[in-house]
Amino acid sequence: MNRTVLFEPDNFKRHLSLLELDTEAVVLTVEDCIGLVELPEEVIEAIAEQEHIPEVVAAELAEYLIERPDGDIRIKAIIQEDIQRAIRNKNYRHASLLVGVLTRFIEIHK
Repeated sequence: MNRTVLFEPDNFKRHLSLLELDTEAVVLTVEDCIGLVELPEEVIEAIAEQEHIPEVVAAELAEYLIERPDGDIRIKAIIQEDIQRAIRNKNYRHASLLVGVLTRFIEIHK
């Protein structure tokens, strides 16, 4: 499914300039927004799941968090909470997938 979002790219202006896009008003898909964040899509999905927000909002939150000094710690905590909830709900397959997401995130952000 190709979802489209229209927004004013204040927070992504530097990314858009790198892509040589007009920064006044840009139509981007959710996938484009996720691609602008320097995190794997699975991390964005885990943030969206934990925070109960759309993926495009999770991408913005992830970008904000990863730029903060404690951002990697906060993102790890979000994924860990996802894992704990999956275990409480006895959704062990999902918990296992999230452990993989957390492991890959930790490898990237040591």
